[in-house]
Amino acid sequence: MIGQIGMLLGRNGVNIAGMQLGRQQRGGRAVAVVNVDDSIPGPVLDEIRHIPNIVYAKLARV
Repeated sequence: MIGQIGMLLGRNGVNIAGMQLGRQQRGGRAVAVVNVDDSIPGPVLDEIRHIPNIVYAKLARV
């Protein structure tokens, strides 16, 4: 998962500033928060959503 998301963002010129990963139990569903330098374009976010085993992807701005 990490590699697929990283490769997709890199191919589209989106620099990853940081990434946090976690899960509740061994082998359980994982969660990832990816901090990027620039906004992720809508079509790229759609590609992330279509990666197998991605359950939910949302863009949050602060």
